[in-house]
Amino acid sequence: ASPEDQFLNVLQLALEKELIETRAGTSPTGTSTGKISKLTALVDILSDGKKLKKVSKRHSGCAQMLELEQSTLKYLERELRERPDDVDLGLPVDMIDDEKSELLAEIKTQRQRVLKGDREVNDSMISIIAKVANNRMKMEDETAEALKNSLASVRENYNSE
Repeated sequence: ASPEDQFLNVLQLALEKELIETRAGTSPTGTSTGKISKLTALVDILSDGKKLKKVSKRHSGCAQMLELEQSTLKYLERELRERPDDVDLGLPVDMIDDEKSELLAEIKTQRQRVLKGDREVNDSMISIIAKVANNRMKMEDETAEALKNSLASVRENYNSE
């Protein structure tokens, strides 16, 4: 198995262990029904290659859309900054005001799109899996060490390509 697969396997085992402890009421991080359902969903995704691929593709699509929305926002903000002084245009004041108002409205709408895209990326299952993995690696136990070691293998493999 590839280092990436090994990392995902170690993470899946860690989450399965935590799920068992949570159901048994012995998890040090809580035993709520919400936590049980979240862990169940994560284990389900990690144990099913097709589901993992699907959520990964969805995350990638959301991330690409976010990048496009961010670049559009940067373009609109640059357009606003680079506008010549309104007085120098020789246009009627109401036309200048309308143009500037339109641009400001577009920027406001674009900022909302960026925020929405940011939420979609951060709330995606892949981001949740990454956050869970990071939190597990901060712990001081065998599972954390196993995750750190398998992640180091992934990075080593990635850097050698």
